[in-house]
Amino acid sequence: HRVILDPLIAEGLLEHVLPDWHYAPHHVHAVYPSNRFIPLKVRRFVAGFADHLAAMGAFIDDKKACTSKETAPA
Repeated sequence: HRVILDPLIAEGLLEHVLPDWHYAPHHVHAVYPSNRFIPLKVRRFVAGFADHLAAMGAFIDDKKACTSKETAPA
């Protein structure tokens, strides 16, 4: 959200009135079947979306995965 809000604050269109208050971090998960063949369009979408989030300053952790018997990482 800072990537979106910082320019507006700098232009004087928004004012940061609670500087000690912060949003809780948001998590986004790409969930798809765990098989050997992942369609190219799915791989491209996930990679493109991860690039978009990284460009916005988001932390990307692509090492976490789970199986159907496990709970998704938090």
